[in-house]
Parts: sequence; structure tokens; C-alpha cells
Amino acid sequence: MQPSPPQAPSASVAWQVLFYADADFVDGYDPLELVAAEASGDPRVGVLILEDPFGDVARVWRPDAANGGVRLRCVEMPGEPNMGSPETLGEFARFADVWYPADRRMLMIYGHGHAWRGACYDDNDAVSPAGAEWCERDWLSPVEMQQALANGRPFDAVLFTAPCLMASLEAAYQLRHVVRLYVASQEHSGYMAWIGSVEPILGTLAQRPYIPVAELGVHVIDTLRVRYRPETYPPAIRSELPAKVMSAVDTARLDGVAGALDAFSLALLDVLPVHRSAIAAARHAAQSFGYNELIDIADFASNCASIHAMRPFCERLQTAVDGAVLALITDAAHPGARGLTLYFPAPDVTRPAALACVSFEISGPAYRSLGLSLLADTHWDEFLSAFFNGQD
Repeated sequence: MQPSPPQAPSASVAWQVLFYADADFVDGYDPLELVAAEASGDPRVGVLILEDPFGDVARVWRPDAANGGVRLRCVEMPGEPNMGSPETLGEFARFADVWYPADRRMLMIYGHGHAWRGACYDDNDAVSPAGAEWCERDWLSPVEMQQALANGRPFDAVLFTAPCLMASLEAAYQLRHVVRLYVASQEHSGYMAWIGSVEPILGTLAQRPYIPVAELGVHVIDTLRVRYRPETYPPAIRSELPAKVMSAVDTARLDGVAGALDAFSLALLDVLPVHRSAIAAARHAAQSFGYNELIDIADFASNCASIHAMRPFCERLQTAVDGAVLALITDAAHPGARGLTLYFPAPDVTRPAALACVSFEISGPAYRSLGLSLLADTHWDEFLSAFFNGQD
């Protein structure tokens, strides 16, 4: 299909929704048709979809209302981009700004995800050679996302509509200056959790174009709570469904979380020589995610409060996290989920060889190499090094 590129910038609308659909991975599901079916027909909300399917070139689609339905119109063909590259995301954002201006902007991201590593690795062999482990692929890291989005005004919201484990403090903190609302899953996820929710979310943008960010976050989570109901699916497939553990975070409050985490980390370093076993027990009891590599921050802090000297630092960190999380949806399998995770691999778990890369010995150097702002602004990585290397 030949593209029909815009000849002049469109009239500005209230909202422009950008869907970054990285379906360029083996056995990947391509959500294009589902997204288009739910795309708003309201003229106040524009939708652009960058779709990169496996085995084909990428296209930028513009859904248009037609005959009571939606017609997809190709407006650009960027060839075979690397969806794990900041240049691809940045070019998409700039294309939208130039040709489809809007007062407010929402970014929806689809693809694989892994917390602090980022999202949207590309399975194209030119980018990720066949046989490479998932942890070795070219992820769109949080730092690269920040770089891609830093050349324009901040996005009003980013919604990770499938990438696993992206309700990560490291990732959200990195994007705090380029995104106002951050919505993601703490656990493994999938687009099935979003089916039926996109249309009412876009409908709210049309009806309330100036909705405050905090209210939008609550609305998104409430919509997911009502629309995504795993219990209605046949029992045989429920175990394959995405977890119902999602949160909406006000990024303006994440500096406070980082400050509380820094004080908490320094306090942990102080008590580590005497209370190493108690800290290990608190880690073991904390709600964990991602092959036992990530912990819920507030739940871990709650467990550490049993160490008397830690109590005020634990309470401060829990208060900061709870204040930043605008809304939360969770399930019975994750009773300790409170909205944000942090990297802290389990120190005493035997893993299959395929998951060895989530051990601190292997993933720790990668974690420290990404240039994450949270590590520069806190002593969390110093605590991890002391804990795992036996330095008191």
C-alpha cells in the first residue's frame, strides 16, 4: 500500500494519541486492528499508529471514521525501523507534532517490556541476531525514551498498553520531566488487558479535553478495573491472561519518592552490618515480580520497619510512594502490590539457566551501566552492591 502523506498540517485538535506498536518480534501479536476499532471518531481526538509488524515494513496509520466504522489510511512508510531505538520514537513524535498538532498528547506503547531495561526490543535480525537472549537485545531503555521525548513539550500521559513490568520506579523517574502521567503494569502483562478500555478512555478525552492529569489517571485505572475481568474467561485459559496489577503514577511526585528512597538506602547501609539477616528476610517476604528480580517498594519498606532504627525511613518511603500512586488495581495473587517496583533480585533463589540473567551477578552490571537518573540521585545501587558483595 502506498502512503498518502499529509500535504499540510491538520487543524489543531484537543488531543493527539500516538500508539507506538512494536509487533516486530517472533510470534508477536499485532494489535493494529483492535486499536483501530476502538479509535475515537470524535474530531477532537486524533490517533496516529506507528505499526512495525514482524516480517513486513513499518507504516504510520491514521484511523478515520467511515460509514459508521473506521478506515485505516497509511500516511507514512518509514521502512524497517529499529523500534528499540530512540530515533524511531523521536521521529514519530516529531512527525505527529508537525503534521497533526494538538493541545495535549498521549503516548501509548506496545511491545515487550522489562522494567529498568525498558521496552520494545525489535526482533528484526538486522537489529537482534537470531538466538540472542532477551536480556541481550536492543531495548528502548528509559534513558533512550527520555532522550526521544525531550525535544518537545512534555506528554500529558504515557500508557504502557502491554509491556511487562513497566510500573518501575527506575523507568517512571527517568521520564518524570517528559511525561506527566505514567500508567503501567507491575507484573507480566499483555494487550488483552486493554481490550475494550481504549474506546472509553479516548471518549473521555473528547468529552473532557482539559481533564486534570490526576483525574485522568484515576479514570484509566477505573476503566481497566471494569473492562478487564479475567474471571469471565474460560478457566482453561485464565492462567495465560495478563495479571491485573496496574497503577497510575503522578510523575511530579517522584522527586519526593527518590528523596525518601535515598534516605532509606543510607539507613539500610547503616544497619546492614548488624541486621543483614533481617533485611534479607524482609526482601524474601516482599511482594516480588519479574522472575523474582523486582520488589514492590512500599511492601519492602513495610517489612523493613521491624528493624527499629529503620522505622521512620520506612514510613517516609511508604508515604511518598502512596502519594505518587494516583490509583491502583491489583488481584488476589499480588496482595502486597502498591504501585511501584524497584530492582532487588532475590539473593537465594535457584533459577533455570534461561533466567540466570536476572541474578545480581549478571544483571547488576547492566543495571548500573544504563545511566539511570535514580541511581545517580540515590544510594540504592550502593546498598545493593554492599548487600550482595558482603561489604558492611
